[in-house]
Amino acid sequence: MMPRIAASFAAVLFWFSLCPAASSAAATDPDYPPQWPDVNITVTLPFPQGSETDALFSLIREGFVAKTGKDAKVRYVPGRAGADAWARVVDDAPDGSVLTLVLFPDAYLRSTQPDSGVFLNTLAVCNVIAYIPCVLWTIEQNPFKTVQDVADAAADKGGAFMVAGSGRYSASQLAARALDREMGVRTTYVPYTGTVTAAGAVVNGQASVFWGYSARVAAPGLKNAKLRPLAVASGKRVPSLPDVPAFQELGMRVNEGVYIGVAVPADTPKITREEISEFFSAFAKTPEFRTKAVESGFSPLDIGMDSVSLFFTEMKAAAERKAESVSLGEQ
Repeated sequence: MMPRIAASFAAVLFWFSLCPAASSAAATDPDYPPQWPDVNITVTLPFPQGSETDALFSLIREGFVAKTGKDAKVRYVPGRAGADAWARVVDDAPDGSVLTLVLFPDAYLRSTQPDSGVFLNTLAVCNVIAYIPCVLWTIEQNPFKTVQDVADAAADKGGAFMVAGSGRYSASQLAARALDREMGVRTTYVPYTGTVTAAGAVVNGQASVFWGYSARVAAPGLKNAKLRPLAVASGKRVPSLPDVPAFQELGMRVNEGVYIGVAVPADTPKITREEISEFFSAFAKTPEFRTKAVESGFSPLDIGMDSVSLFFTEMKAAAERKAESVSLGEQ
């Protein structure tokens, strides 16, 4: 896996280096009024209704409508844990009328696989607006109340202990393999099309635990299921789950999550990409978004065009290092 990752990494860095820098006005004036948009927009979500990206879209739409007077409609393109949505960005109109939420490191790791159809040189990330840590979840009907309970069961069952997550070559799989390393066992990781279906696998008894995030999934089919968070894959607790320990508290090196970026087709004009970046930089600074994002389980960010290239350099290097340390390519 590593040689292809290295090659893809170089290509991605080249394309991200082409992203234009945001103007200094946007960096200093949170009310800077860009010209974009001049029409209603569509936001493509890579996961189904009820997912974490659905929750983030609700916050984006609320702020977008209030600031611009335009509407933002959602387009769900679930499939292959995000890969279907990211592969079709190239088919969108390059005019800023369609935005796609892209998760990293998932999109990057997926692009290293020859059958994924994800080519990051077909999209341009205008702004990274949020981070969300991975969380190990189960359901209240299961006997697991702590990570130690999971470790004991996994040690007893070994490969028969099923762990569900969002896709292969993803933050979910990185977290699962890191926890295996810390527990000293090798569980069976079962990839699903997203956290909604991964949660459904636990509800239906096909897996014992699943890797989700610090925002709760809210799919209609899960309404009667009570989910129990066991630990957050971070160095500290998160405000949305104040009673849930971080893995670091438990003495375990499990630190994983996803960064969520706003992307458009790579051939979108420079001025339009700049205006989108400026809009989201201003949006990310608003107290309303920041407060609601934290309450919903997200860490709000503002990584615009002027910083995105360096950010992705560091993020991808970390993803490669983690993938190699847990032998991500081995099933």
